[in-house]
Amino acid sequence: MNEFFVVRAVRRTGIGRAAAVELLGRYPGRWESRSGENPGRGPVRAPRRTKRSVRTWREDRRPVPGKPHLPPDVWITSTS
Repeated sequence: MNEFFVVRAVRRTGIGRAAAVELLGRYPGRWESRSGENPGRGPVRAPRRTKRSVRTWREDRRPVPGKPHLPPDVWITSTS
């Protein structure tokens, strides 16, 4: 899967988490997810809430290739 996006109209309803849990259940294995850092809100928060559905979980920050002036991206690596 290349992208996962939840439209604003259904955010915070649990549908994105339900879809992610269903996806991880259907296709178990190693997953990586990248989110740009958005302090206090945004795309990093949602994957963190899904971590209860996976066996292992690691979060780290990696520099954006070729763009040292940008804050690092947050990468989540998990195994379901």
